[in-house]
Amino acid sequence: MSRKFDSTHEEIFQWWLDEAKAAGLVTVDILPLPYELTPAVKVPFQKIGVTKNTETTRELFKPWTYTPDFVFYWAPEAKGKLFVPYNERTSKDSTSALFWANQDVTGAYYSVIDVKAAINRFGRRDSDVRFPLCQKVVYQLKGVYVQKIFIYPVGKDNPDKTLIGATWVPQNYKPEMFYKRDYKRNGEVLHKMGDPKVDWPLRSVIDFAVL
Repeated sequence: MSRKFDSTHEEIFQWWLDEAKAAGLVTVDILPLPYELTPAVKVPFQKIGVTKNTETTRELFKPWTYTPDFVFYWAPEAKGKLFVPYNERTSKDSTSALFWANQDVTGAYYSVIDVKAAINRFGRRDSDVRFPLCQKVVYQLKGVYVQKIFIYPVGKDNPDKTLIGATWVPQNYKPEMFYKRDYKRNGEVLHKMGDPKVDWPLRSVIDFAVL
């Protein structure tokens, strides 16, 4: 499926999704459609003319819509390893599955994903205010759980709560996880070319499949 991405993070997720499909963990991904959360609001308006006035309407509020970044269906084999149904997960759940999935009327499991960047220049995540509101309203009106996904950890974030920390690194992105030249500070070599930039496992989809 060819599509344009709003961020590098979305492109990385697509690479990951393509590998998940090739490995038989995901069956299909579909182009997300917008959810209409509230319709447009119009109010009566009188247009003053030279010879007569015309009664019409004027838009007071535009419709509120929300479009997720990804929608895809899981293979049954991925349950418990990559996903659990959102309504079966509890705070005491010890599963390492990253994704929380919905279930459609046929019994198939699917995820609706919003990919977020890590931290903006003000030190806040861009989604801190807007996304939780959309997430709650989509669930209330449509009964669909939208999951926020971060690609990689930043600062003290737990790698196990991010895509490439909890699962695997897409091959197209893997070169970015290693130093491309010696990293020096005050003349001292702190990291050599080829050293990993992180201290957690950089798995491939094949590595993950055999865990």
